Amino acid sequence: MNFNEKPQFVEELKKMARQVSQKINEENDSDALLIKGYWENLNEFPLDVIKKAIQNAIRSRDDDPAYYFRAMITVPEIRVEARKLLTDDTGRVKSGCEKCSGSTWILMKVKGASPIAHRCECWLEVQRTLRGIKGGKK
Repeated sequence: MNFNEKPQFVEELKKMARQVSQKINEENDSDALLIKGYWENLNEFPLDVIKKAIQNAIRSRDDDPAYYFRAMITVPEIRVEARKLLTDDTGRVKSGCEKCSGSTWILMKVKGASPIAHRCECWLEVQRTLRGIKGGKK
């Protein structure tokens, strides 16, 4: 996410809080720190992934009696769900690219020779996402 998406991110946190019978008020100092903590630990993921990850984390809690007290979804819970959304069963990052069909490789035809594989443009984005998944910072 970039800084311009932070207001949408905050709205998602507020929505999440309401779903677990909590409330976030940006003007409250402790809530402002809470928002800052979530932002700093999740901003390397795309906003749409965070939205889905929050919903998946809430759904995964629904049948767990330990969460009947309705605590906020934690950063680690969201990160686990975001990783699931961004990786396949082998742990490789999904790119969703139409040019390379998600492999990050494109075969270039060479006249009179075998095709040569080269990196697709989406590879850099995949690497940035992968660093985020492994806990690295930008």
